[in-house]
Amino acid sequence: MYTAPVFLLSDFGHDDAYVAQMKASVIKVTGTEVLLVDICHTVPAGDILSGAFHLKSSLEHLPEGSVVLAVVDPGVGSSRAGLAARWKGRYVIAPDNGLISLMGTLDDCRKLPEAPEGSSSTFHGRDLFAICAAYAAVDPDWMQTLKKLEEPVKLSFLKNTVSDNAIETTVLHVDHFGNCILNIPDSHREITGVYDRAFSAACDSSLIHTDHYQQGDAKELMLLAGSQGYLELALNGGSAGAFMGIRAGDRVTLSSEKGGLQ
Repeated sequence: MYTAPVFLLSDFGHDDAYVAQMKASVIKVTGTEVLLVDICHTVPAGDILSGAFHLKSSLEHLPEGSVVLAVVDPGVGSSRAGLAARWKGRYVIAPDNGLISLMGTLDDCRKLPEAPEGSSSTFHGRDLFAICAAYAAVDPDWMQTLKKLEEPVKLSFLKNTVSDNAIETTVLHVDHFGNCILNIPDSHREITGVYDRAFSAACDSSLIHTDHYQQGDAKELMLLAGSQGYLELALNGGSAGAFMGIRAGDRVTLSSEKGGLQ
């Protein structure tokens, strides 16, 4: 019997045994033949937006049939529900707290059952979500046994504001290199030739448009289509995040005297 690979994403870090305990819960159901792959476990603690970004940016690169066990769960033990979602042939098991906000239209979304009796009220990742991910890995039709979840929770502050000569957007993620990934899909890359300024609460800077990180001069802010499916602000040889004084969740405005995206 085929067992789908299970990919893990969390804010658990690497200093504790939490990730290994979740993997053990999966293996108890699937057996040792399951392939377990880590996406990232260094999501900042409780940072749902960062988790949502890593989830969305990874999903399309996974083989069809894959299961993602995503646990960034500051509301563990509360009344928040858990969910199972299907997106383009991939499956996501996660708390219903906004982690799926960037996934767009779902093929299906279901509500997970309550945690089994005897489960820890502070570790549903191990005692509920990992077990459900294992069920999804061994049986792609398992979701059909669950009740529909019509309106999963979405983060409310992600909407872009577009005017005649500007667009205000959210910083989804600042990566290891300081590149600021914006909530503007790269399908809108035409705007890289439109806007010539970027400003945040801490900085107002001129902006050039490039195809890669080496095109700009040192300390020259660039706007480009990055590798993760979104537009990015970058600085050749430096951190755009530090330069702009911004981090994930902050708002940034791109503007131009020539007129903006219509």
